[in-house]
Amino acid sequence: MVLNEINTGQIDNDRTGDYLRTAFEKANKLIQQIDYITSVNLDIVDIGIFANDGTGDDLRTAFQKINVAIDALNSSYISSNLVKVDLGKQPNDRSGDNLRQAFQKVNAVIDVVNGIN
Repeated sequence: MVLNEINTGQIDNDRTGDYLRTAFEKANKLIQQIDYITSVNLDIVDIGIFANDGTGDDLRTAFQKINVAIDALNSSYISSNLVKVDLGKQPNDRSGDNLRQAFQKVNAVIDVVNGIN
């Protein structure tokens, strides 16, 4: 199963990349594939029922779930040294990765997983 990369656009905020919902749908496929490879029971990102319905995970929680999946892959027999998403020290402190940087790191993990399959 080949995973599709998240379109992060050409530059920050250029509105040419994937919508957040689409990006997290792709991230969930990645988490499910890592779950299969590592046999670790991983949580997927709750994207809600409809876009912007307020029922899904917030961004910090979503990327925490992705980081857990990256940890699982890093500690598996594959022993990749994949870089996790920098969430900052606390919510909204602007010290972590911006969305484009975060999804670029997710894409690096997608590339590794695609190489395994």
